[in-house]
Amino acid sequence: MTVLRTTQTLCPTCQTVCPAELHVQTGDVWIRADCPDHGPANHRYWKDAELFEQLDDVVGDTVFCTTFECLKGEPCDRCLDKTYNVMLEVTNACNLDCPVCCADANSFLAHPDPTIEEIIARLPEPRSKLKRPNLVLFGGEPTVRKDLPELIEAIVAKGYIPRLATNGVRMTDEAYLKRLRKAGLKWVILQFDGFDDDVSELIRGERLQADKRVAIDRMTEHGFKVQLGTMMVKGVNTKYAHDLIQFACNHDKIFWLSFYPHSAQSRANLPTKETYTADMLDEIEQHTSGRIRPKDFVATMRLLKRLGRVLRSPNLKQKHSTLPMILVWDGTDYFPLVRLLDPRFAVRHLGLLPRLLAALPKVLRYQEQYTPEFLKFLIVEKFHADTSIDLEEASNCHMAFMTKDHFVPFDLFNIAYKQDGAWGS
Repeated sequence: MTVLRTTQTLCPTCQTVCPAELHVQTGDVWIRADCPDHGPANHRYWKDAELFEQLDDVVGDTVFCTTFECLKGEPCDRCLDKTYNVMLEVTNACNLDCPVCCADANSFLAHPDPTIEEIIARLPEPRSKLKRPNLVLFGGEPTVRKDLPELIEAIVAKGYIPRLATNGVRMTDEAYLKRLRKAGLKWVILQFDGFDDDVSELIRGERLQADKRVAIDRMTEHGFKVQLGTMMVKGVNTKYAHDLIQFACNHDKIFWLSFYPHSAQSRANLPTKETYTADMLDEIEQHTSGRIRPKDFVATMRLLKRLGRVLRSPNLKQKHSTLPMILVWDGTDYFPLVRLLDPRFAVRHLGLLPRLLAALPKVLRYQEQYTPEFLKFLIVEKFHADTSIDLEEASNCHMAFMTKDHFVPFDLFNIAYKQDGAWGS
């Protein structure tokens, strides 16, 4: 048994911060904890130790937090020091009751929603007018808030870029879309689990795919940038990896596709409890017929890390749980941008170089601008499971979740914080 490193985790029984270690066992990475009250526990953390160590070589040993004041009830905003991205659960209420829900929506309705005034007062002033921070409106389902357009207007006036994460139920309403667009919303993250209503019913509890397609068409007609977020369950909808990528490539305003391998976090009522990152990468390679391979993700992470050092951008820091990719779409097919670093491959695509150089300023400012249609973002992001959270990895987060007293890493909020009420009682 090989010990990779020491870290900290949460006891799944009492949620006490406990010492832990990551170690290799039967070819996978496991996390072993020792709770003073509940004794030792050992859970699989990552499938495929070889892949984990390749990513570990890129990410390095950077640790952003070891004290976790937010888990001890002590006010702390330190997460803001390393990100331009803020998340906020504007309500726990939802107009669906999905069997799979990382937010455990509709379970904390006794907690009051934060008011617009509370939200705006809690947001720090933007550091620079030239680089506005982002605020992702999360739920539950944000569109059940009657004052969502007014909230978006206030966020824009504060100097933030709003993003809306939604299940899309209300996004077929033309009048509602016009209100959101007028309020200043440009970026929508749409929950989209493939093209099969049986899959939709299994994951979301309802047959929604026709409505999702209508929502995409109407949102793009109104000029919204659309990001598709797909909960991926091995053996259920991972087979649609290529179809989803092709679908995104064929839509001008769909600029981003996120695959979320299913985690046993919060409400996870499926027979298959975990879909690991390695599973997802294998499925992508298989179903794209090798157009995208695991080593393309590793190479992309290495390139973006170097670029982040030059630009000093916290959005380009790398972590084990988030694997990024930029795809080039030539109108009929796609390939990973990073392959252009291979001279033999680049020679066959010399005509792309002027377009890429001209597109670079927009790509670097993707938060604010519409990105070129021939470039697409693909992200594989694995949320931590309730029983196997590496706290020190979770602290290396691109999203600081805002509460009344803290800014906490995204995974910590859903696993360890929200049950106590993010905005008091």
